[in-house]
Amino acid sequence: MDIYDVQDHIATLEKIGVDTAKSLAEMKAAEQRQHRITQIHRKAKESGSQGQQALFASLDLDDTDAVIAAVDRVAFMQNKEHAKNVDRLYEIASDRAEGDVIRAFKRSDFLRILRPVFDKLAARITKAAETIPYGVMSIGDAARLKHADMYGQLEEDAQHWEDIESLLGKLVREGVIRLEDKYYGIELMVEDSTAYRETLASSSAPMRIARAVVAGRPNLHKPIEPHIEHHATYGQARDSDGWKAYEATAAENAARTALGLV
Repeated sequence: MDIYDVQDHIATLEKIGVDTAKSLAEMKAAEQRQHRITQIHRKAKESGSQGQQALFASLDLDDTDAVIAAVDRVAFMQNKEHAKNVDRLYEIASDRAEGDVIRAFKRSDFLRILRPVFDKLAARITKAAETIPYGVMSIGDAARLKHADMYGQLEEDAQHWEDIESLLGKLVREGVIRLEDKYYGIELMVEDSTAYRETLASSSAPMRIARAVVAGRPNLHKPIEPHIEHHATYGQARDSDGWKAYEATAAENAARTALGLV
């Protein structure tokens, strides 16, 4: 994991509604320190490259100590060897501060951090699955049946559900969330990941996700069962997924016909 991974994960957390300033306060403090070091380094380089004629233009000439310090700094920075040494010292400090950011991030309890957002998200998705009729496949369908607002919220919630799934999978692979075995993100989000996948049937449609969440029984947790996965051949996996997707689509179309949506 590097600082860019941390930044990507923070962006995802904020996108789904996590208050990172509060829940990752230690990491945010380390991040601010790293940014401050970078700002000071930039200012030092700018002042060090300042021309001799312009040097006194912005100085408070009544502050003798400040004037002497500024002249001394510019004189030293115009020495190439000294400038290299200064740059190196700042780089070491910045690298250390960046490491502090990563270490603070990795020490965080992400299941605890995610739980309030996850629980509210799962509750809204479950309510949508139980309220919006089976067969609704678009905002237009939902509007005809007077469920447009709930479906619009579900579209956002379904995307956030997938964002959490992706984030958890990455945190497991990166060793931030430590488990006895390697798990997929969805296995930390539902009790029955098989039921979830079979109901989802290789679709990212909001209502398919909603029904899959209900089937899988949402629960943010660390799996304790040994991770035993059947590795089907490519052909077996393709045929199984294809058949489940066909069955799900056929059932949805039949429901749409019954609702008068086609």
